[in-house]
Amino acid sequence: MKVDTQTIYNKHHVNTQESKTTNKNTSYNKDTIPIENDSKYKNAPEFKAFIQKWMDKGDSEIIARERATFYAQAGLLEYGDLKLEDLEYGNKKHGLNLINNSVLKNAILETFDSLDNEGVGILVRRLFKHDVELNPNKNKDYESIAFQELIDEFASKLNKLGGLYNIDDKKYSNYKDLQFDGNINILENMSQLEKNFIYDTLVEYFKEHINKISLIEQIHNEPWTEAKDAFNVLISNFEKKVSEENDNHKALNQYTKNNKPIPY
Repeated sequence: MKVDTQTIYNKHHVNTQESKTTNKNTSYNKDTIPIENDSKYKNAPEFKAFIQKWMDKGDSEIIARERATFYAQAGLLEYGDLKLEDLEYGNKKHGLNLINNSVLKNAILETFDSLDNEGVGILVRRLFKHDVELNPNKNKDYESIAFQELIDEFASKLNKLGGLYNIDDKKYSNYKDLQFDGNINILENMSQLEKNFIYDTLVEYFKEHINKISLIEQIHNEPWTEAKDAFNVLISNFEKKVSEENDNHKALNQYTKNNKPIPY
């Protein structure tokens, strides 16, 4: 993967000198390499175990720690009382850990696990911070933002356009009277239609990120292929998880229908 090291490092905080492709098919080392000075992780057992897992897959401790930091930034990995750099956003205060949407979380986790550190860093950077490239007059504080706040901003833009129905009235015909309020939490009492409305909105949200990347490509006059590829992997994994949930819902409904008690 050919990368403009300076651009990618500055925008996504990825160590491109050591990052390498790692996926779920990576074989584990026969001999486990222990973490150096692991006492610093004594109050962060999940974080330590995560680093060791990726070291067992072949990563150096530096690269495994970098990956762990990305997952922690996204609210997908508990880091105890560690004071980690680059955890100023996407942490316990406003990460995915505060959102009740297992389909989304599982899709993001599967995507992270399939990408190298560069790809993971790109997704975390773009899902948890504003595009300063598209807003050059904003100060540095403008960058720090929560995942949910970016969703809310997209909701406002989407509703001004008339909602999903106005984006594609055939594909989204079921959503003609629905408006997105920014809530992506999945509740037990929701209908499958309401859940799918959230899922389809999230797909459009991820596509909006790709559109923004295209604008940034024009500004820098260089391709950001890695960023687009990372979002396309996320969209594919997310749509797969949504399809699985819908299939399970249909199967459960059919089972319930076939096993209704016989009235006497």
